[in-house]
Amino acid sequence: MRIGGPEAIVFVMLIVGAFLGVKYYFQTYSKAPAYALGQFFSAVKTGNVDAQYALLDADDKQFFPDKQSYSKAPLAHGYSARIENVAFGNETKAAQHGDAVTIDAVISVRGTAKGKELYQQSSQTVQDSYTVRKDSNGDWKVVLSKSKL
Repeated sequence: MRIGGPEAIVFVMLIVGAFLGVKYYFQTYSKAPAYALGQFFSAVKTGNVDAQYALLDADDKQFFPDKQSYSKAPLAHGYSARIENVAFGNETKAAQHGDAVTIDAVISVRGTAKGKELYQQSSQTVQDSYTVRKDSNGDWKVVLSKSKL
């Protein structure tokens, strides 16, 4: 079979579209503050303390000087496999810092199943606001001390 003109145009358009999508992902999306916050919540979901601590801002690292002290915090292990969904809302630039962004988040947390049947599990939705700030290397870090909860 031969590839004609219309098929060649479609193939070229698919290749260009795939290239632009990959370029957008690596140059724009993965450098966004919401992406860093999503990585943090992904680490919270899996209970990965190392990844959570790596995404903390320098201000929070003064309160938790090492991973060992952060691992004692309830957020480090307390919500492992309990966060069902995290949806991010509006991003607003923080007034006091030019390199900080406040992101609204809606978090669905599964309730405990202690003393209940499997089909009786509950969940609750929590609305919070998180501040994400650039560090000296230009990477986005989560400032937990500025969140509402």
